[in-house]
Amino acid sequence: MKKDLIVTTISGNYQEVDIKNWIHSIKNTGFPGDVLVIGYNFEKDNLLIKKLNELGCIVLLPDNDYRGNIHDTFLTNSGQVTPSNANKLVHNVRLFHLWQYLTETGDDSKYRRIIFTDGRDVIFQTNPSDWLDSNMVKDILVPSEGVTYRNENWNRNNAVSNYGPYVYEYILKDRPACNVGTFAINASICKDFCLTLYLMSNNIGHADQPSFNILTSTLLKDKCQWVDYNDSWALQVGAIIQTLDNYIDIEDNIIKNKSGEPYCLVHQYDRVPALKNYYDTVL
Repeated sequence: MKKDLIVTTISGNYQEVDIKNWIHSIKNTGFPGDVLVIGYNFEKDNLLIKKLNELGCIVLLPDNDYRGNIHDTFLTNSGQVTPSNANKLVHNVRLFHLWQYLTETGDDSKYRRIIFTDGRDVIFQTNPSDWLDSNMVKDILVPSEGVTYRNENWNRNNAVSNYGPYVYEYILKDRPACNVGTFAINASICKDFCLTLYLMSNNIGHADQPSFNILTSTLLKDKCQWVDYNDSWALQVGAIIQTLDNYIDIEDNIIKNKSGEPYCLVHQYDRVPALKNYYDTVL
């Protein structure tokens, strides 16, 4: 039986403390699949890379861009991105390098689903494979942040700056802003999806999230299953932090939705000091 793959991205300014909660929470759920970490701007003998290998992760350290040029460094600060360097911004180029990795290894044939998460600010409360087995019914699981584009400054400004006013007005404005750091996709279409997202973003700016929202709202909308806070896939703290109590209950240090179901993923938990302190202590 095929297994699932969890993928995250890290960069050379990360230390073990930055990824500890993510990897240990995965292990604690009993997740039976593989874990792939795409690392940028690391030396191969870096202590964090060695630690991730010891913990059983597959670690990929890309050194090429999409044109085949060799690079020692990739851009990690989205505030410095321009159309001329967006192809090397890690938020975008991770999608190309996952496509390249799966194409060159053929490993996508080993997996049923691929789960994309951020690393520094995501923890797992339950086994994601179990959740997807019970709940995922379409090819792409698209997690809402609980706000529409028009009502959330970061997503609105990011969409307009990258894609302009017409795409924003006609496609995104009234749609839920969905998060590119907590989605899942059937492995059979993952390569094509990643390459398309990258090619949409690579000459624009920090565009992985609006590209994700555009593609899942248009050409691929029939393949998408949207989930929000009424579901138990992912809690996205950032966009609803001022009204968080309206969405969650906490019982025995487990974060649940209002139906009493534990969220599988908790994203941006570090924006709530009490949650960060708790996970830093127990994981």
